[in-house]
Amino acid sequence: MGFVGLTLAAKLSQYRQVIGLEVNPAVRKVINEGRAHFFEPGLDDVISKSIESGMLVITGSSKSIPSTVKDIVITVGTPLKEGEIDLSFIDSAVEEVSQLVSDDSCVILRSTVALGVTRSRVLEVFEAKGKFPKVAMCPERTVEGKALVELGALPQVIGASSQDALERASGFFSILGCPIQLVSSLEAAESVKLITNTFRDLTFAFANEVALFSQESNLDARELIAASNEGYPRSTIPKPGLTGGPCLEKDPWIFASSGEMHGVDLAITKAARRTHESVIPRTLRKLVDLYHSLPDGPNGVLVAGLAFKGRPATNDVRGSLAKHLAEELAMAVPEANLFWFDPLVYESDAIKMGFVGDGDLDEHMAKSKLLVIQHNSEELLKSLQTFFQENKDWPGHIFDYTGELELEPSDTHSIYRLGMGLVT
Repeated sequence: MGFVGLTLAAKLSQYRQVIGLEVNPAVRKVINEGRAHFFEPGLDDVISKSIESGMLVITGSSKSIPSTVKDIVITVGTPLKEGEIDLSFIDSAVEEVSQLVSDDSCVILRSTVALGVTRSRVLEVFEAKGKFPKVAMCPERTVEGKALVELGALPQVIGASSQDALERASGFFSILGCPIQLVSSLEAAESVKLITNTFRDLTFAFANEVALFSQESNLDARELIAASNEGYPRSTIPKPGLTGGPCLEKDPWIFASSGEMHGVDLAITKAARRTHESVIPRTLRKLVDLYHSLPDGPNGVLVAGLAFKGRPATNDVRGSLAKHLAEELAMAVPEANLFWFDPLVYESDAIKMGFVGDGDLDEHMAKSKLLVIQHNSEELLKSLQTFFQENKDWPGHIFDYTGELELEPSDTHSIYRLGMGLVT
C-alpha cells in the first residue's frame, strides 16, 4: 500500500468497500490508525473516515480476503536495479493473488512496466496455472500532491486482454467519475504511461540544457525562456531545475529498454535522462568553489528541499537528487557537515540520504556557510525568506537550483542560480 495503492484504495473507499493487502506490519499499523505513512493532501481525512466506517480494511494476509472479492488491483513498485527493471514484486503479487482469482475475476495491473510485461508476467502466468481471469492494464498517472483530485478527473487509460476485460475494467474505474480512455491492447496501455512521463522528462531536459548553455555563455536562462514563451503559443519551455522522482528517474529508461527489445535505439530519451543526471556534476565545481571561498567560520552546507519536487508539495524522497547532492558534496568537501531543511520530510529519511541534524533551519544555518536550494515548495521558500529577513547579515553563499528565492541584495551573502550565475 504505497502511494499508488493507498491513494486509489482511499478514493475507491468513498464509493465501495476496499480491502488493502499490506505485508509491512509498521505500515499496516499506521493505516489502521487512520492515516497515511506519507504526506498527501486530504488523504489522512479520507483514510480515517473509511477505516472507522469499515469501508477500508487493511490486512496482512491474502488468506483473510473473502472469495467474494472479484476485482483485484496490483500496484507494487517496479524499481530499477543496476539499470534493469525489477519485476520481482509483480511476480510475487501475481503468485499471491493467483490463489484468489477465478474466471469471474478482473485483475488490474497499475504498476509501470516495460512493453509486454502485463501479458507475459500476469496474463500468461495465470493461464499457465489454469486460471483465466480478465486482465487489464490501467496505468496510474496522478501527480503527488493532487492524487485524490486527479483520480476523479484525469482520463483513465485502459487496455485489456479481451473485450469483456475492457468493459469490466471500465466499469471498475467509472465509479470514480473520471473519463475513460480505451486503447487497443495491454501493450498500448503500458506504452501510454511510458511516453507520458518520457515526454515530460524530455521537456525538462531541454530546459536544463538551456540552463547549462546559459551558465557558460554569460546569459540568463530564465530570461531566455520567459522571452521565448511570452505571447508565443508554440513555445512552452518549462523552467530549469533538478529533475528526478520515483517516475521520471526510471520511466524513460524503461521506455528505452522497451525500444531495445524491438531493435529501436531511443537516443533522445536516453540523452535527456543523461542531461538530468549531469546537472549536479556540472555544477559541483561551483558549489565547491563557493564553499572554499569562505575559509573562516562554520563548516556546514545546508541543503534546503530533500523531497524530489516542491510543487505540489510532497515528502517523497524517492529519486530525489538531494541524495546525489549529499553524495557528491561528501566526496568533494569531506570536512563539511551536511545539514538539511525540508518542512515535510522525516528526519529518518534525511539521515538515510546522508545528512545530519534534525532539520532545524535557524540552528543549521548558523552552522553553515553555503546554502543549496534543491526544490521550490512554497513553504520552504517562505521559511527561507523569513530567515533572511531576520538574519540580513548571514555570512555565506547561496546556490539556488530553482531560481525562485527572491532576496534583497546583501553585502554579506551572494546568490548564484542554475543557468544564470551570480545574482547578487
